Amino acid sequence: MSLSWLILLIAVVAVAAFIFWMMKQYRKVGSNEVLVVSGRKSVIMTPDGSKQEIGYRFRIGGSSFVNPFTEQASAMPIGVVSLTIRTPEVLSKDGIPIVAESSAQVKIDANEYSIFLATQNFLTGGSDAVREVAQTVLEGKVRETVGSMTVTELYQNRAEFGERVYNAVVRDLASMGLVMLSFALKDISDTQGYLDALSKPIVAAAKRD
Repeated sequence: MSLSWLILLIAVVAVAAFIFWMMKQYRKVGSNEVLVVSGRKSVIMTPDGSKQEIGYRFRIGGSSFVNPFTEQASAMPIGVVSLTIRTPEVLSKDGIPIVAESSAQVKIDANEYSIFLATQNFLTGGSDAVREVAQTVLEGKVRETVGSMTVTELYQNRAEFGERVYNAVVRDLASMGLVMLSFALKDISDTQGYLDALSKPIVAAAKRD
């Protein structure tokens, strides 16, 4: 093999290796993930309509080229996180100790400002961090809401209870980039038999009907 052919072969191999290496720099994430790439500034729109410059860029799902010399990439999950909230005994508005069990679903909101907020709070912790923070916020608001309603109100109007909890947490969650998709009061109980006493007339009426 002549020297010129050897040089050409080496050049072809080098170019192929470089192209392969460059292709490996494309990072891909799933549809329920955000690819966060630091090292290059980008501009996002804030809720008041103004623009804000941040020190990284992101995209939901798909792939993006990451410059290995100037950028670093991380993936942040934005899927739904399910929660079960069980409070210890909390005094209702009329002084009855109540145990409440609720369920909720939260996630990182998909608008760019919410994702910006979420990267500040959950980029390194992921779904576990979302679960822990949302659980803490919801437990506190559920206790507050139980304390603001009588046992009769809790027993007869669970929809109102859910609405009150939602209204209480929506801003706190939004300030961290989260949104609550659903909330439901699954069960309430007490150790003094008050709820049993409330339910007996209802059960008796149902049997008569």
